[in-house]
Amino acid sequence: MAPHVRAAGPLITHAGRSALDVDDEIYTFLPMSTADEVRASVAKLKAMGSSAVKVWYLAPAAARREELDGRMMEVGAAAKQAGLDLIVHATGLREAKVALRAGAVLLVHSVENQFVDDEFLRLLANNRAIYAPTLVVGRNASRARSSIELGAPHPIDDPGRCVDSNTVAKVNNVEPLRALIPADRRTAEIAFRRLEAAGSRGAIMAENLRRVQASGGTIVVATDAGNPLTLHGPSIYNEMEAMQAAGLSAADIIVMATRNGARVMNRNDFGTLETGKLADVLVLAEDPRSDVRAFRSLTHVMRGGRLYRQSDLAQRR
Repeated sequence: MAPHVRAAGPLITHAGRSALDVDDEIYTFLPMSTADEVRASVAKLKAMGSSAVKVWYLAPAAARREELDGRMMEVGAAAKQAGLDLIVHATGLREAKVALRAGAVLLVHSVENQFVDDEFLRLLANNRAIYAPTLVVGRNASRARSSIELGAPHPIDDPGRCVDSNTVAKVNNVEPLRALIPADRRTAEIAFRRLEAAGSRGAIMAENLRRVQASGGTIVVATDAGNPLTLHGPSIYNEMEAMQAAGLSAADIIVMATRNGARVMNRNDFGTLETGKLADVLVLAEDPRSDVRAFRSLTHVMRGGRLYRQSDLAQRR
């Protein structure tokens, strides 16, 4: 019953520890501030069995832009030499172009700060890179922060009841986190401005998704689950429905969630219904080819040829 995974290992990033606001005993990001750090970070990923090099490439300060763009190119070269795919978190158009010039084969989020242009689309095509829009993760994070500030738990959209009770309890108990926010920041106006900004970014991401598809680019359904309110399992419904609302057809989204999902994992033993492939199948009561909301009508799951009732897989009754 284990999921199919392809692991990229710890992220390489130029962001300092203070910028990440982490309090882990073990710092789980790898550095790229020097050429030696780049080589050592990629070598560490190779040694630990990672199948890709993932870079968290935030917009560099103007004074470091040229330096860090160069480091990004060095990461790409080191990844290629190590035989590892380069995948990049870059939500700004400029940074996404740098990532593609460095050899990225997967952009793990949408460009959200401005509309993609012809140069971006050419780079995407030249690399045969895959675009993972993750339309809802940022919106959900904004909703989570606003729900905490306002002391109003956000309802969980979980039709299959697959989210465990402990996670549900944490989502519903906003008061411990609310106490950490200064009182002057817990206002409806601030929450509204945050949600308004998320809506603005969402409109740009939707247009960019349409432009990538119109250009013939390869798109894959992805959720970035594990982030606030982007819960493992049900967030796939929200993502596919957001893609459909952006203008993509249900039939195309099905391909992006199945065949293209296998492609991005470098797997050819699942993703399509063919003789000899893994018998992993969803059984729905409604037809998803006209509306992806039909995936909410899931009745059975076949995993490795064994059929389960969806109700028997529920974590909560």
